[in-house]
Amino acid sequence: MDCMESLNQKGCRVLPMTSVKWIVFSALSLSVSLFAQDFIGEPSSEALEALGPELAALVQNAEEIRVFSIRPVKEERGARVGKYPILKERVLKSGSEMRRVRNGFYQSGTYGKQTADCFVPRHAVQLQAGGQEVRLLICFTCFQIRRVDNGVRIQIKSIGPLREILDSLLKRSEKRG
Repeated sequence: MDCMESLNQKGCRVLPMTSVKWIVFSALSLSVSLFAQDFIGEPSSEALEALGPELAALVQNAEEIRVFSIRPVKEERGARVGKYPILKERVLKSGSEMRRVRNGFYQSGTYGKQTADCFVPRHAVQLQAGGQEVRLLICFTCFQIRRVDNGVRIQIKSIGPLREILDSLLKRSEKRG
């Protein structure tokens, strides 16, 4: 306290008030940013329109989420998502990993209006909730998600949060032979 009352008289080093404000602002910004990564809010209007209420609810309520890297060539044998062989698989166990995937589906900027016809999926996601299971094939080349069970197509963007999230989760996944 002595040093605070006579900072300049005792030779104590003083940070200018602008530096103190900057440090406090930076710490608050970092904590808000970290909180936002784990926050699951409502789906954006764009996401709700693209996913539809049933799939959006399944994303929100999923008790188990699996992410896959798949070979984009159809085969009739081995472990597959649809007819596409699984290269890597990861069962998400932590709440924060599951929130990241949910946020990827829910964020604005994930969905688009333009698609191509190539459909060479390299990613897949399986959602399970309340006895219901849905598998989604994802092609970031032609901007589409397709439901395996009913073939419904959802238009996405080739770049964006969903692709980055899936790629980062699959880096630590189990390889399949």
